Amino acid sequence: MSDAPSLLSYYRGAAFNPLGIDLSDPARLPAHRAKREHLYQTLLGLPLAWLRGREVLEVGPASGENSLILALLGANLTLVEPNEHTRPHIVELFEHFGVRERIRELSASTIDAFRPDRTFDLVVAEGFVDSLADRELAIARLCEMTSPGGLLSVTRHEAVGMLAEFVKKAVYARASASLPEEGRLAVAKSLFAEDYARIPASRAFATWWKDNLDSPVVNEWLLWPFEEMHAAFRSGGCRYHASHPNYVERDTLRWYKDVPTGEERERDVLDGHLRRASSWVLAGPLFEQGDAKIEACREVVSSFRAFVGALARWTRQPVAPVPSPETVTGLDRRLGLRFAPRAASLMRELTALLATLNSGGREAIVGQYLASSTLRSVWGSHYHYVCFRREA
Repeated sequence: MSDAPSLLSYYRGAAFNPLGIDLSDPARLPAHRAKREHLYQTLLGLPLAWLRGREVLEVGPASGENSLILALLGANLTLVEPNEHTRPHIVELFEHFGVRERIRELSASTIDAFRPDRTFDLVVAEGFVDSLADRELAIARLCEMTSPGGLLSVTRHEAVGMLAEFVKKAVYARASASLPEEGRLAVAKSLFAEDYARIPASRAFATWWKDNLDSPVVNEWLLWPFEEMHAAFRSGGCRYHASHPNYVERDTLRWYKDVPTGEERERDVLDGHLRRASSWVLAGPLFEQGDAKIEACREVVSSFRAFVGALARWTRQPVAPVPSPETVTGLDRRLGLRFAPRAASLMRELTALLATLNSGGREAIVGQYLASSTLRSVWGSHYHYVCFRREA
């Protein structure tokens, strides 16, 4: 377990809203709604019409902008939000859009203290489960609160896809060392704001900065292997339903009459996650040869987990030498494969950048990062949505 503060205590101490999607202008709602509807229906297999009249529990909705979309789709909501800095905004938001009656209950409990008198058709828990000290216990509680046949949607941080995230955090840690908060934000803007503006993000840059680069909670503890999370959900009586990114590419090749058993399906999920992992570094191919053998996939996942974990630990005390990137930059030689051109460029830039972190000052670090065009364009596929179904 990390010695960093809990996510909730960090948010409370900073009086911080981690969601912070500005819907004060109703004209901004359609774009936000389109993103959430695309997530639910297209990527997680939740038909929008199915949500009408359903009993939905969301744990940790922050200021409620995502919950609002569920209300607009006709769901009845029970919202559990212990952060007193964001909870009042939920009611204001729902009243503003005329759906206050869709809130059945707004509780100030934490997940371990909340004791509903019923179960729910859909349980949503985004952005915090893998940060908890007792995350297996939290998953057991979430499973208990999901009705038999109901669905449970959570998020997770994927270590392989977190390379770019922790490289940014490492650069920021050295370049902003010893500066007050205002100075740290200015450094972050000089490094990342231009590139952040190019992606279809919902949150303001300052919110992303506070919740990621400047957060002590974004550390190696978040890098919980999927196979361990999956085992916790299986212990709670839940099976995989869907995910984004999709973990089961085999479904696109299997004849629909070839029905796997429940356990075969779960093995397909774990195998598919392993086989797809290398594509999450760049959100594209890592090697020119395409799909590698399963043994090579295991080596890729193991290598990235080791390096990203070491880099994540370093960002909390960025004074010792930076971890060597050889674990990942040497994968092509160890596996007898050839990096795809963009991946090869990424590895060269990563090696040069980490060398500068070891020996350069703030100006040199900023300059080296801004000259790293491939690294700057990479955000990775690190924040995954996974939906499970409670067995009937």
